[in-house]
Amino acid sequence: MIICTIVVGSIVSLSVILFIKLFALVHNLCFINKISFFYNENAHTPQSILGFGIIFVPVIGSLLVTWLIERFASNERGLSVTAIIYSIHFDEGKIKPIPAFAKAIASIVSIGSGGSLGREGPIIQLSAAFSALVGMQVLLSPHQKKVLIAAGAAAGTTVIFNAPVGALAFVIEILLGSINFFSISLIVLAEIIALLVRHYFLGDFSLFSTVTFEPFDYNSFFKQLLLLLPFGIALGLVSTLFIRGVYIAEDFFVKYFKNPYIRHAIGMSFVGIMLYILMFFFGHYYIEGVGIATINDALHFAIKNPWLLLLLLVFKLLATFFTLGSGASGGIFSPTLFIGAILGVLWMMGSHYIIGIDFNASYVVAGMAGMLAGVTGGMMMSIILCIEMTKDYQQILPILITTTFAYLTRMKLCQESVYTLKLKRNQINYQQ
Repeated sequence: MIICTIVVGSIVSLSVILFIKLFALVHNLCFINKISFFYNENAHTPQSILGFGIIFVPVIGSLLVTWLIERFASNERGLSVTAIIYSIHFDEGKIKPIPAFAKAIASIVSIGSGGSLGREGPIIQLSAAFSALVGMQVLLSPHQKKVLIAAGAAAGTTVIFNAPVGALAFVIEILLGSINFFSISLIVLAEIIALLVRHYFLGDFSLFSTVTFEPFDYNSFFKQLLLLLPFGIALGLVSTLFIRGVYIAEDFFVKYFKNPYIRHAIGMSFVGIMLYILMFFFGHYYIEGVGIATINDALHFAIKNPWLLLLLLVFKLLATFFTLGSGASGGIFSPTLFIGAILGVLWMMGSHYIIGIDFNASYVVAGMAGMLAGVTGGMMMSIILCIEMTKDYQQILPILITTTFAYLTRMKLCQESVYTLKLKRNQINYQQ
């Protein structure tokens, strides 16, 4: 089992590096018409020479995405993590490799051409598929296969976010539900290999650029609490909107557009229009792809126009609904982090103008963690992941407060997370 874990950690890490490089290639071809495997996610994409024609880039990408999914993964559209949860808990760890590989390639094209998705979903499914393939070569029990899949998923998540403890929390809280210490040691072993591979190929940089956080003012705790508690509730409300919106959009597109090619092309045409509007009026594409550059803007308060922030909030929600609802496959970590970051800036602005609270990036990180917890149902994962990605441990209290109330509010309004609701819609009862 230890040897299998080492093999899985190595294969998964290298495949994720390849995924990241291919994504950079597709993105550069689509937006800057350049063949390059390097893409600086912390910087905004420059304006395309296509001008108005950028509207059609996501549409063209949608045609290839639809062909890949219809040809190789027609029964596995939508969120990739849900497929892993089903495999672990209802199918003895069995994963079909061809649909997983097809969805990974489709996600590269979708995100690279401007779709609003996260990379973690297809990468986790791809990692799980490699783990399942390794598990098929040796005699393993169903439980051992599940742990090996979790180890692969943790290794893949570690490479993406450079957050091994958050990745460990993800597989325990979202994928497995329960685990023993020996299994944890195997997952950590896979993560160690992933970190070494990531450091060799990508370096040891954080996903988000360096942020200087002001220490949390415990002397004004009750004043801060009066701001953080309703902020957490607001995040819970938006989390509920996000979860419901994804599936309302899916039902809408399936009902009114029977042809999958036309369905996805129409959805992505709206995304293309929003990209063009943002570039034409505000100078950046902002919502395209994973949106790391915009999240960094939020962390550094680089966007000071509240109307632009509100527009980005609405556009990102709609872009995610259109991308997933019309037929793409991918993850939701990046869109939720984006929305949480924008909400954090808006809440901080409102608090500053109403009661004079100083600007503090901790509200942005708290918004990211709260939104992620509300949508995914992974509280500990969200807290740890956001702390690791920003490399700051002083802001734990505001993150704990907002995450707790965001989760509780969403649970009150919607018992299902974005993952378990998909299972429920397929008549599968699973409690996270």
